[in-house]
Amino acid sequence: MRVSAVGMGFDSEEAVLREAAATAAVTHDHPEGVKGAQATALSVFLARRGASKEEIRGAVEARFGYDLGRRLDDIRPDYRFHVSCMESVPESIIAFLESACYEDAVRKAVSLGGDADTMGCIAGGIAEAYYGGVPKDIEDNVRRRLPQEFLELLDEMYAKFGNCETLREGGGDNGGEVAENAGVKKDGGCDKVGDVDDAGGVEKKGSAEDVGAN
Repeated sequence: MRVSAVGMGFDSEEAVLREAAATAAVTHDHPEGVKGAQATALSVFLARRGASKEEIRGAVEARFGYDLGRRLDDIRPDYRFHVSCMESVPESIIAFLESACYEDAVRKAVSLGGDADTMGCIAGGIAEAYYGGVPKDIEDNVRRRLPQEFLELLDEMYAKFGNCETLREGGGDNGGEVAENAGVKKDGGCDKVGDVDDAGGVEKKGSAEDVGAN
């Protein structure tokens, strides 16, 4: 769930895969844990470089053997909480692949009812890179909740590597695909609340301002 920054910070697949493995080894030193981190980081890397969803799907399936051809509607009825990467990373990537925008990707991942915080981070990290950012209302709400030291690290990372919008400028086929998607704003947000409300059976209650208010 913390490896997305690797996909942002390195400029070759080889470097991304190497550094993803290094970050995983600290706490997930198991072949499947390393594989999950590498698959996530590679997805972020490809997304920010302008790859289409089908290109991301194909690259991850070919390298890691994940079955990304399944549908969330088929997965959800029998899905249970899993802490293993092999049963949470592929599902998180599928949530991104079926999404219409950043928020939709996170909601779809959470809707499966699994290791929700981890899966939301995985799907959201890829979606941020693919759709060109995090919607401002979500970003502002989260920033109000983070300690200053976290904010400083986050700002330093974006200052060094650029945000997803600037990284994607002029890159790949996906720029046109996203621009033509009527439900997607430039910052990764959905124009229509219904785009999110009807996604994955998750009802949207209130706005980002209301999230975690209690």
